[in-house]
Amino acid sequence: MVGVGVEVEEMVGVGVVVEEMVGVGVVVEEMVGVGVVLKEMVGVGVEVKELVGVGVEVKELVGVGVVVDEMFGVGVECRG
Repeated sequence: MVGVGVEVEEMVGVGVVVEEMVGVGVVVEEMVGVGVVLKEMVGVGVEVKELVGVGVEVKELVGVGVVVDEMFGVGVECRG
C-alpha cells in the first residue's frame, strides 16, 4: 500500500496482515482482530488508532510524527 494520504478504516478479521505500508499521511483506524500484523510501516505522519486484538504485532514502525494510540490486547508487541 503505497501513496499519499492513504487511509484504511474498519479492517476486521482473523489473521489480518498489512505489509509495506509506505507513504505520507497514512492512517489506519479501527483495526480489530486476531493475529493482526503490521510490517514495515514507513512514512511521514503515520497514524495507527484503536488497534485491538489478540496477538497484535507491529514491526519496524519508522518515520516522522508516528502516532500509535489505544493499542491493547493480549500478546501486543511493538518492535523497531
